[in-house]
Amino acid sequence: MTMAHKLIEKETVKLGSIYQGSTTLICPRCGGEYLHQRTVRIFYREEDDEMTATTTVREGLSATHLRPSAEVGNPSVRRDGMAIAFFCEGCSDKYDERTHLELTVAQHKGVSMLGWRYFVEVPDESGVRPTTVVIQSKNRQNPLT
Repeated sequence: MTMAHKLIEKETVKLGSIYQGSTTLICPRCGGEYLHQRTVRIFYREEDDEMTATTTVREGLSATHLRPSAEVGNPSVRRDGMAIAFFCEGCSDKYDERTHLELTVAQHKGVSMLGWRYFVEVPDESGVRPTTVVIQSKNRQNPLT
Protein backbone atom coordinates (compact mmCIF):
# COMPACT_ATOMS: atom_id res chain seq x y z
CA MET A 1 0.00 0.00 0.00
CA THR A 2 1.33 3.44 -0.88
CA MET A 3 1.30 6.36 1.53
CA ALA A 4 0.13 9.93 1.07
CA HIS A 5 0.86 12.97 3.22
CA LYS A 6 -1.90 14.85 5.00
CA LEU A 7 -1.37 18.33 6.43
CA ILE A 8 -2.36 18.73 10.07
CA GLU A 9 -2.93 22.18 11.55
CA LYS A 10 -3.35 22.49 15.30
CA GLU A 11 -4.36 25.72 16.90
CA THR A 12 -3.19 24.75 20.38
CA VAL A 13 0.42 24.75 21.52
CA LYS A 14 1.14 22.54 24.53
CA LEU A 15 3.90 23.49 26.90
CA GLY A 16 5.97 20.95 28.78
CA SER A 17 8.12 20.94 31.86
CA ILE A 18 10.36 23.63 33.25
CA TYR A 19 13.96 23.06 32.12
CA GLN A 20 16.73 25.35 33.35
CA GLY A 21 14.20 28.07 34.17
CA SER A 22 12.33 27.96 30.84
CA THR A 23 9.24 26.12 29.64
CA THR A 24 9.69 23.46 26.95
CA LEU A 25 7.56 22.95 23.84
CA ILE A 26 5.74 19.65 23.33
CA CYS A 27 5.76 18.00 19.90
CA PRO A 28 2.15 17.96 18.64
CA ARG A 29 2.75 14.73 16.74
CA CYS A 30 4.40 12.44 19.36
CA GLY A 31 4.38 14.40 22.64
CA GLY A 32 8.19 14.55 22.85
CA GLU A 33 10.11 17.50 24.27
CA TYR A 34 13.30 17.23 22.22
CA LEU A 35 12.71 19.73 19.42
CA HIS A 36 15.49 21.39 17.42
CA GLN A 37 14.99 24.65 15.48
CA ARG A 38 16.03 24.47 11.84
CA THR A 39 14.61 27.32 9.74
CA VAL A 40 12.85 30.58 10.56
CA ARG A 41 10.61 32.34 8.03
CA ILE A 42 9.21 35.81 8.64
CA PHE A 43 6.37 37.15 6.50
CA TYR A 44 5.82 40.90 6.15
CA ARG A 45 2.53 41.84 4.54
CA GLU A 46 0.53 45.03 4.63
CA GLU A 47 -3.14 44.26 5.27
CA ASP A 48 -4.55 42.23 2.36
CA ASP A 49 -1.62 43.18 0.10
CA GLU A 50 -1.14 41.01 -2.98
CA MET A 51 2.60 40.69 -2.30
CA THR A 52 4.45 39.47 0.81
CA ALA A 53 8.11 39.94 1.70
CA THR A 54 9.45 36.66 3.08
CA THR A 55 12.76 36.43 4.92
CA THR A 56 14.16 32.95 5.49
CA VAL A 57 17.04 32.24 7.88
CA ARG A 58 18.63 28.81 7.68
CA GLU A 59 22.00 27.51 8.80
CA GLY A 60 23.40 31.01 9.29
CA LEU A 61 22.26 32.33 5.91
CA SER A 62 19.33 34.59 5.10
CA ALA A 63 17.39 35.53 1.99
CA THR A 64 14.47 37.87 1.40
CA HIS A 65 12.05 37.59 -1.52
CA LEU A 66 8.91 39.46 -2.55
CA ARG A 67 6.29 37.01 -3.82
CA PRO A 68 2.53 36.80 -4.37
CA SER A 69 0.84 36.43 -0.98
CA ALA A 70 -1.12 33.34 -2.04
CA GLU A 71 2.14 31.43 -2.68
CA VAL A 72 4.33 32.05 0.37
CA GLY A 73 2.82 29.91 3.16
CA ASN A 74 2.15 32.79 5.55
CA PRO A 75 0.18 31.49 8.56
CA SER A 76 -1.72 34.80 8.62
CA VAL A 77 -4.27 35.28 5.85
CA ARG A 78 -4.16 39.09 6.04
CA ARG A 79 -1.05 40.41 7.82
CA ASP A 80 2.35 39.41 9.20
CA GLY A 81 3.35 35.92 10.26
CA MET A 82 6.24 33.73 11.30
CA ALA A 83 7.05 30.03 11.02
CA ILE A 84 9.81 28.23 12.91
CA ALA A 85 10.64 24.78 11.55
CA PHE A 86 11.69 22.10 14.04
CA PHE A 87 12.70 18.49 13.84
CA CYS A 88 11.68 16.27 16.74
CA GLU A 89 14.06 13.59 18.02
CA GLY A 90 11.06 11.32 18.57
CA CYS A 91 9.26 11.48 15.22
CA SER A 92 11.23 13.50 12.64
CA ASP A 93 14.16 12.81 10.36
CA LYS A 94 16.69 15.61 10.80
CA TYR A 95 17.51 15.56 7.08
CA ASP A 96 14.00 15.12 5.66
CA GLU A 97 12.11 18.41 5.79
CA ARG A 98 8.83 16.63 5.01
CA THR A 99 8.97 15.24 8.57
CA HIS A 100 9.62 18.60 10.23
CA LEU A 101 7.07 20.60 12.24
CA GLU A 102 6.35 24.31 12.06
CA LEU A 103 5.43 26.47 15.03
CA THR A 104 3.45 29.34 13.53
CA VAL A 105 2.62 32.85 14.68
CA ALA A 106 -0.15 34.63 12.81
CA GLN A 107 -1.18 38.23 13.36
CA HIS A 108 -4.85 38.99 12.91
CA LYS A 109 -6.71 42.12 14.07
CA GLY A 110 -4.00 42.92 16.62
CA VAL A 111 -3.96 39.42 18.10
CA SER A 112 -1.01 37.04 17.77
CA MET A 113 -2.11 33.41 17.36
CA LEU A 114 0.15 30.38 17.89
CA GLY A 115 -0.26 27.06 16.12
CA TRP A 116 1.47 24.02 14.64
CA ARG A 117 1.44 22.58 11.14
CA TYR A 118 3.01 19.36 9.94
CA PHE A 119 2.43 16.38 7.67
CA VAL A 120 1.51 12.83 8.67
CA GLU A 121 1.54 9.77 6.45
CA VAL A 122 -1.83 8.21 5.72
CA PRO A 123 -2.66 5.16 3.59
CA ASP A 124 -3.39 5.97 -0.02
CA GLU A 125 -6.10 3.45 -0.81
CA SER A 126 -6.65 4.67 -4.35
CA GLY A 127 -3.94 2.42 -5.77
CA VAL A 128 -2.46 5.44 -7.52
CA ARG A 129 1.21 6.30 -7.13
CA PRO A 130 2.30 8.16 -3.94
CA THR A 131 1.04 11.70 -3.64
CA THR A 132 0.89 14.60 -1.22
CA VAL A 133 -2.55 15.60 0.01
CA VAL A 134 -2.78 19.14 1.34
CA ILE A 135 -5.78 19.88 3.52
CA GLN A 136 -6.11 23.57 4.30
CA SER A 137 -8.30 25.21 6.87
CA LYS A 138 -10.38 28.12 5.64
CA ASN A 139 -8.09 30.73 7.21
CA ARG A 140 -4.66 29.47 6.02
CA GLN A 141 -2.63 29.72 2.81
CA ASN A 142 -0.22 27.31 1.05
CA PRO A 143 1.47 25.73 4.09
CA LEU A 144 5.04 24.50 4.18
CA THR A 145 6.12 26.06 0.90
